[in-house]
Amino acid sequence: MIYKESLIDILEQLVASIPTTVTVNNSVDNLDGTQTISVCDALYAQVGFQFTIGPDTYTIIAVDQENETITVSPAVPLIVATSFSLYAPYFFHGTPIETSTELDQNKEASTKTPMVYLLENFSEEFNEDEELVVERESRVRLFFLTQATFAEWTTDNFYDFAIVPMRRLMENFFEQVRTNRRFDTLEQSFTATNHIRFGVYISNRGVEKSLFVDNLSGVEMEITLTILKDNLCPPC
Repeated sequence: MIYKESLIDILEQLVASIPTTVTVNNSVDNLDGTQTISVCDALYAQVGFQFTIGPDTYTIIAVDQENETITVSPAVPLIVATSFSLYAPYFFHGTPIETSTELDQNKEASTKTPMVYLLENFSEEFNEDEELVVERESRVRLFFLTQATFAEWTTDNFYDFAIVPMRRLMENFFEQVRTNRRFDTLEQSFTATNHIRFGVYISNRGVEKSLFVDNLSGVEMEITLTILKDNLCPPC
């Protein structure tokens, strides 16, 4: 008998497949201790995060998504590599209380964000008609979240440092869905909602309390995934 693959495993594989390679066109020393690199696609690069090239570690100082440039420090050594790997997103799933407890056990922001968070519970409708190719429809709420400084950031800061890069992360995730053979995306749609302060909203009072121990900001995706049958042969 072939058992249906867990949606958790399917989503985890999708998150792991999100591209992290940034192609570098050129680098310029700004003569102020920073350098600006022109890239093909800055992906979901965020201010304050770091990446490494060989033995060297660089901290992102600014990101210009319109012109696809990333400013980093230090300026030396000047980046001459044709590409580098951005930090990969993490995948979490569970209820807010369970996930908050899990996150609280790890104090390092760089080892849990940016994250793709699947809110549980979720529902799936399975199709057992052997003549149809659709296996199920899975209705999920996914959150693309990163660290935020609630006390200091302005609204524009939230957008520049969190919302915009997390929307890019969401779009890269959807591209993996769109190009994956397990999904029917011919008429696929989704709803995106910005969460400047990821928390519990009560009426018009704003955020009543944070869902997680971390201060997080990002975007929510509500989507019904149409998953096709795998058509693998059963084991002997």
